Amino acid sequence: MHPPVQILGGNRLEGRIGVQGAKGCAVLLAAAVFIADGRVSLTNVPSILDIEAVARIAHELGHQAQIGDRNFHFVSSSQVRRAHIPTHLGSRLRITPSLAAAILAKEGQVRFPLPGGDAFCPRPIDQHLAAMEAAGATVERDGAVLTARLSRGRPSPFKFSADTKNGPSLGATVTALLLASRAHGTSLIAKPSPEPEVEHVISFLQGCGIATQRRFDGAIEVAGKADVVGTHQALPPDRLEAGTLAIGAALTGGSVTLLGFPQEDLPEKFWSLLRAAGAEIEASADGCTVTMGERPSDTEAARNVTTSPHPGFPTDLQPQATVLATQMVGTTQIHEGVHELRSSHVEGLRRFGARVSTRGRTMTVTGATPLRATEVTGDDIRCVVSYVLAALVADGCSTIHGGYHLRRGHSDLIGSLRALGANVHYPKEEALSHE
Repeated sequence: MHPPVQILGGNRLEGRIGVQGAKGCAVLLAAAVFIADGRVSLTNVPSILDIEAVARIAHELGHQAQIGDRNFHFVSSSQVRRAHIPTHLGSRLRITPSLAAAILAKEGQVRFPLPGGDAFCPRPIDQHLAAMEAAGATVERDGAVLTARLSRGRPSPFKFSADTKNGPSLGATVTALLLASRAHGTSLIAKPSPEPEVEHVISFLQGCGIATQRRFDGAIEVAGKADVVGTHQALPPDRLEAGTLAIGAALTGGSVTLLGFPQEDLPEKFWSLLRAAGAEIEASADGCTVTMGERPSDTEAARNVTTSPHPGFPTDLQPQATVLATQMVGTTQIHEGVHELRSSHVEGLRRFGARVSTRGRTMTVTGATPLRATEVTGDDIRCVVSYVLAALVADGCSTIHGGYHLRRGHSDLIGSLRALGANVHYPKEEALSHE
């Protein structure tokens, strides 16, 4: 059970706080470890539910996996019990197709369920399956379960484009990289995702002894190997948690130093929006400090934000940016350029009193609008986080349901907010305090 969170709005976020290891890198590298023959260690890993699920899948297959003290240790077994991702675990994860690709590349076959994860819009896996087929696999589907087999036991060298109508797919790029790592020769991945997570996966593969090379056109060449050694890799700080805390500082009129977080890890388009809200950004040897100054008062102000692949405005900070826009005077148009639809947070924000309208992929936010406390339920990570941010500036005590999704993306966001001065608690804690 994941209890609701109760937040009494009105406190400024003030202080210095560390940022967890990157969730996006953690889940993709946790999938990548399955290609290795030896021992793999990942450090600075956030304690999130998705990593716990991957460790349980590793145990089900016969591998060793251990989580603790921000580390994830994996030791490959030479005798896999079954190349099967259990439905009750794989159906929770967004990265299941990439995890399946790693197992397929090493074992020659895999059975896996359709992925789960955030359900703010349909997220097909066609590109993942196309990469498997390009590598020589036959893929069969039985309801919500798929089986992929390689007739030669290892992937064949292949050419694959990760491009889609919404831009290059991050997940399909990683799936192709993992398949190529154990192919009989050199594979080419055209139009790969430009997201930073891809570079971390490439770095991981290089640590495992896989030769990779970027071509002049951005395509990635991968020389596959039959033996893939283990490696060690440290994860970067989570730019999405950092962005969330930065928005929290701006919303509440506070000042927060993100310890060890380089300002350049978030794109300039993100920082530009915070500056438009009145925040000052200062980089230092300690990290990055966001301090809210005087809010601009131009009632005719009009802003446009469009999410796009890196180095554009991150789609995973779009719901949080919507909350920030409610407190900015004037009109902000936010266009979702990465996903078919990403507006699961809008109805809940309206319950807080936000003035948000939607048309297709575009949200129009009119501010500044006083927010009022309410009770809401979030059904994906960033949706829940946006409600938490709204509650920080709402008048009264809000109740936020959706702790399961919060724990999928953040090891202890609530603890970080508390440390910065937010009045956040769980109802059970309140009951215990009165005993």
